[in-house]
Amino acid sequence: MLLIEKFKNDLNSHFTLTPEAVDAFLNYSWDGNIRELNNYVEYLTYLGDDKICVSDLPFKLQTSKNNSYKTIESEDTHFEDFKRFTKNRTDEYLFVLNQLAINYTNRTTIGRKSISKASENANIFLTEQEVRNILVNLENFKLARVLKGRGGSKITELGLSLLDKIKMGQMEF
Repeated sequence: MLLIEKFKNDLNSHFTLTPEAVDAFLNYSWDGNIRELNNYVEYLTYLGDDKICVSDLPFKLQTSKNNSYKTIESEDTHFEDFKRFTKNRTDEYLFVLNQLAINYTNRTTIGRKSISKASENANIFLTEQEVRNILVNLENFKLARVLKGRGGSKITELGLSLLDKIKMGQMEF
């Protein structure tokens, strides 16, 4: 919880967590360690809410028999969480996701530099650091996978499903 407070201070954020949300954080398996925690605090800051409960978290959690937590959400709920997270930057996120989809079709991966260059050509102007942050968040939402080293990034099946729903008019962004 001290790290959460530190990240909140760094972001000049003032939200509070309900006891259930605190439990979710304390019982979550932190595979991404500090970077993952920082991304979640940044996400919660951008929500702009004063009080954060479990349903506000980007991962829906419930208590199992042994008091551990597990992810429970439908694809549509997951997409709605993503939509809410990207609220002011939806076009940028969808641009990056579309670039990943194009490369998926070509059976290649794509790196931050190439996405940044493509954004410049599309008059969106994303720096490599902005692309990096977007990719990390897309990975947190399981819409993309960022590979190690110079491996680039690629879209996941869930990311492809989101783009399909948008194209089919089943989901509005």
